[in-house]
Amino acid sequence: MPIFKNPAPVIVGLVFNERDEILTVTRTIKPLGEALPGGYQVKGEDWRTALQRELWEEAYVRVSANPSDMPLFDMQTTPSTEQNLTFAVIRPRGLLEVATYKPTKETSARAFRKIGKDNIPRLCFPLHEAAIRKYLAGVPVEMRGICGYSDIW
Repeated sequence: MPIFKNPAPVIVGLVFNERDEILTVTRTIKPLGEALPGGYQVKGEDWRTALQRELWEEAYVRVSANPSDMPLFDMQTTPSTEQNLTFAVIRPRGLLEVATYKPTKETSARAFRKIGKDNIPRLCFPLHEAAIRKYLAGVPVEMRGICGYSDIW
C-alpha cells in the first residue's frame, strides 16, 4: 500500500488593531525575521482554534473564533508544495486582548505596523507579503473570493 505525504496545514493571521495596523512577530527560529503570526494546525484542532492558539503562543493576543470575526481570506501552497497556508483576517472587533508581551521560544518581539500599498513590511515569508498585497488590493475577504465556496456550507 502506498504511503502518501500530505502538505502540512499552516494557519496565518492578518490581525488588525483599531488604528488599522497589522500584527507582526519577530521570529527566533528559522527563517529568522519578521512574519505574520501563525503556525501549524495540529490534529484535533479546527483552523480557527489553531490560529487562536498560535496567536497566544507567539504574540500574547487573544481573538474571537466567531466566523464573522475571523473570515477566511486566502489559501496558498508553498513553492515546495510541502505546506498549505490558510490566511484569516481578524478585524478590531475580533481582537479580544493584547496582553503584555514577553519573548517566547519562537518570537522575540511583536509589533502592530502601519501598512499601505507602498508600505508593505519585508517579511521572511514571501507568501505573507503576497497575502498583505492581496488584502490591500481589495480581494474579497471570504472563501468565495478564493475558490467558489462559502465559509458556511
